[in-house]
Amino acid sequence: ALALPVGAMPALRGDVAIVRDGRPAAVVVTPDAPTTGVRYAAQELVYHVEKATGAKLAIVPEGEATADRGARIYLGDTRAARAAGLDAGKLAAETFTLRTQGDALLIVGRDAAGDPLDRDTSAGTLFGVYEWLERDLGARWLWPGSLGTYVPKARDVSARAVAATVAPRFFQRHLRAGTSFK
Repeated sequence: ALALPVGAMPALRGDVAIVRDGRPAAVVVTPDAPTTGVRYAAQELVYHVEKATGAKLAIVPEGEATADRGARIYLGDTRAARAAGLDAGKLAAETFTLRTQGDALLIVGRDAAGDPLDRDTSAGTLFGVYEWLERDLGARWLWPGSLGTYVPKARDVSARAVAATVAPRFFQRHLRAGTSFK
């Protein structure tokens, strides 16, 4: 059976266990056909949680996310997100929603096709993952790469109860638009 009863569960019930005693307590769930950005967001989430705890979370397509796999972290425009009333298509560029609901954390952002690190690609789900990593894992980034990344060690990780939609405070993608160094 698919794990789609998320929409029927009350929001903000409590914390969602992600890692307990250094062992995975959740799986990362992507749409069955995820965008490049959602795949990258899943990899980033798994990398940072493993760096903190040593536990490597599994990434599964939604069609394989059965209830017996434990808590779920839904990324992107999944059926579970839509059942919970979250429509990624109605979000502005770079905007995302974080919501705990039942035994699930939903991170749903406005995503476009293409490289999520390209300045012209909306990567709301990726920004949602980074926001959650900052809020609940305590991750910090000074610059790209492991030398500029701080992730505190932890034996247990939980997603604290949340229901927030976050949009960029200042939307500027290009500096000196119109200049080229070709």
